[in-house]
Amino acid sequence: MFALLVSAVPFQSAAAAPAAISEIELLTRAYLKTFPQLTRAQAEEAAAGQGKRILLRERLSAERPAGFGGSSYEPLTNTERVAVTDAETDRRVVELGSQFGVKVMTRRVKFSYRALEGVANSLNKKGVRGLGHGFRYAGVDVSSNRVVVAVEPGAMAQTKAATASLPQVRLVPPAASDAVPEVCTDRYHCGNPARSGINIWHHSDRAWCSLGFTARTSTPPVSRWIITAGHCAEGEGGGRGVQWGHGGQPFGPLQSFFNVGNVDVARIRVDSSYWVTGGYMYTETNPNTTVDVDLAIQYRASIAVGDGVCLNARRGAVCGVVTNTVDSRGMVRVDADGCPGDSGGGWYWPGGSGRWAFGIHHGGTTSCPADGAPAGGTSLFSTLPDINAYWDGEDAIGAGLRVETR
Repeated sequence: MFALLVSAVPFQSAAAAPAAISEIELLTRAYLKTFPQLTRAQAEEAAAGQGKRILLRERLSAERPAGFGGSSYEPLTNTERVAVTDAETDRRVVELGSQFGVKVMTRRVKFSYRALEGVANSLNKKGVRGLGHGFRYAGVDVSSNRVVVAVEPGAMAQTKAATASLPQVRLVPPAASDAVPEVCTDRYHCGNPARSGINIWHHSDRAWCSLGFTARTSTPPVSRWIITAGHCAEGEGGGRGVQWGHGGQPFGPLQSFFNVGNVDVARIRVDSSYWVTGGYMYTETNPNTTVDVDLAIQYRASIAVGDGVCLNARRGAVCGVVTNTVDSRGMVRVDADGCPGDSGGGWYWPGGSGRWAFGIHHGGTTSCPADGAPAGGTSLFSTLPDINAYWDGEDAIGAGLRVETR
């Protein structure tokens, strides 16, 4: 239920906001758009049941890391299709499916998701320095039970030789990216607390992006951070040390940004005592109130093709269906498009088990639903598990940083 971000305290009067549409209704419409053969009842069932499916994936990732091969969701039959490497995990899938009320179907595969993820992370860390300039990204493809490595056609032979000892790897040409950074120049204001979906600025050129989520360090001294897209800090005047804020209140300086491969993220340290709490989301039903970020996914395998997700960003509420979990740059692709200014916003699932944070908006195609553009665009986002791995492995200052929940 997130608004076209007209501020609670705008600089100038704004037109009356349209009637709020529930998040589950937006997800239901998204399923009907992506799967027109669904009935409305089936679409509602798909949208409402995702919380149980996420819990199933999180539990399998935690309990059976060597046996869980990832999963996908089939809305037409309301079935979670789960890949397993052994009989014990197969039995556990059936048990958990019954416990959570999720219809499951299993298939046997060779590699666990955790093993494939380890190979993908290793290859992404080597990057062009270790695999050559034709390398673009590596990611886990659940459907083929392989690590897909995107390589420019002219470098296929070189990369094939470099990965010859890895039977888990399948080389593919890079997916074309039709996503563009979504930054613009309008201004809105909300009071504290800091919340997902509001616009944020930097003083240097008044560029605008969206606040994805707030985050906190896990060890003392505890600090709070604003999380947005890394590309928002690129270009003239937006880099490290630059002051960012919202409305008339600064947050503090941008400390780190990264926009390579499957990670597009920046973190802004909250120094101002004005922004004393976090872990909230903007809501259009009453901009002077908030809703909580209840949960954040811990595992990459918790995102599956067929999931419904919503974007909470500056230009409004957009919901869609995941169509690829390792698309261009290794990011997740959603069958829905944002608008200029939505860069850095938070992707999440708003179901009955609480709002689950999924990732940070990278960009979308050039259409803009809030401006009346026809449906049909798509978006990419960086997942929280990929961002967490970057913080823990590559960004020493940010190690242990996690999205804040309440």
